[in-house]
Amino acid sequence: MEHYDLVIVGGGLAGGLFLTALQHHHPHISTLLVERSPQLGGNHTWCLHEGDIPERSRPWFLPLLSHSWDRYEVFFPSHHRVLERSYHCLKSEDFAAKIASRCGSAATSKPTPPLIRLNSEVTGWKKDSDGETLLEIRGQGPTPVAASKPTLPVAASKPTLVRCHSVIMAGGWQPLADPKSFGWQKFVGLEVRLQRPHDLRWPILKDVRVPQIDGYRFFYTLPFSSDQLLIEDTYYSNHPGLRVERIEREIYQYAERQGWRIGEVLRRETGALPLAMNPPAMAVSEWPVLGAQSNYFHPVTGYTLPFTLRMIQDLMDHSNLTVPSMQKVMQLNFHRDERRFRFLAMLNRMMFLAAKSETRYRILERFYRLPLPLIERFYSGKVSLFDQIRILAGKPPVPLGAALKAVRRQTKVDENSPAASP
Repeated sequence: MEHYDLVIVGGGLAGGLFLTALQHHHPHISTLLVERSPQLGGNHTWCLHEGDIPERSRPWFLPLLSHSWDRYEVFFPSHHRVLERSYHCLKSEDFAAKIASRCGSAATSKPTPPLIRLNSEVTGWKKDSDGETLLEIRGQGPTPVAASKPTLPVAASKPTLVRCHSVIMAGGWQPLADPKSFGWQKFVGLEVRLQRPHDLRWPILKDVRVPQIDGYRFFYTLPFSSDQLLIEDTYYSNHPGLRVERIEREIYQYAERQGWRIGEVLRRETGALPLAMNPPAMAVSEWPVLGAQSNYFHPVTGYTLPFTLRMIQDLMDHSNLTVPSMQKVMQLNFHRDERRFRFLAMLNRMMFLAAKSETRYRILERFYRLPLPLIERFYSGKVSLFDQIRILAGKPPVPLGAALKAVRRQTKVDENSPAASP
């Protein structure tokens, strides 16, 4: 029977980051990562601001980055600004390759290389007489190869019993009890190669100079090389639906207006991130839960990366990696951020319940006139009480009566929050 100190269930962003942090802070811990897909990381582009990175995470996190820029810019109908702060990007294919390069197929050396089981899932578990956890895992055996193909369907494979001291869950978004009670940040993105070089020097995080349909809408562009771009058409909408073919045509038209001729589509990406109009509640589970599955995310952007990084670093610094210890650290993190979550969820209610669809952009246009340090703290979810007052000060960009009504409105949190289960 295989035996590990710790098993990570899920090989997406959170699971890969947790494994990398373990290798840096606790290289002698024997670790198994179980992922149901045939590759790590999925098909994603994750981005974050410089202020989102905890100082103690920089040694192990920065090597995972695919691209970094020293500034970014935003365009609104009556406002343009270049923000002098670094912006970073992780591409899932790079992420998977770098994670896999750290792993081995057998624990033959010290420090112990972590193992990966792709095309595998935990199908059962129980406690043994010594208090350790026995996991039943079906699927492919341990492999360091992120692109490995399955030899048998998971359901048809023979189960393997694995004994471990600790388990942490790192899955993706769970089903919502009532999707209509959430706002949504949804997008379609094309990573493209142009017929000739573009002239972008840094990312355009928001280009709002487009028709404001289906909510607050903007284009988002990342320059990866002189002729390679990621172009996303993004909406802050009251529903998660996407008409992908129509939006792809809009992306081509946007590129044409910028003077870019798309020669080849290298990759497609779509998504719909839930935006909480009530403070997200901590997921309840037998095991510690990390990442999107934990409900620990930025209510206004739907991004999990800044919060996941902070949580992982706190686990490395303040936990002994047992299940009770990790759960305690996670509870303390949620408790620390409760007031911030309430404020950010209130902002969502103002946007989705008080602002007219075609004028929602004015909220962000006003926001991007604020001091850069405040903007950076907002995106990392670290808004202070003074920041909150500063964000709300002045003439509101939405009708006052509707804003007050939206602020007071709050549906039942326990019906809106997805729950995790082992």
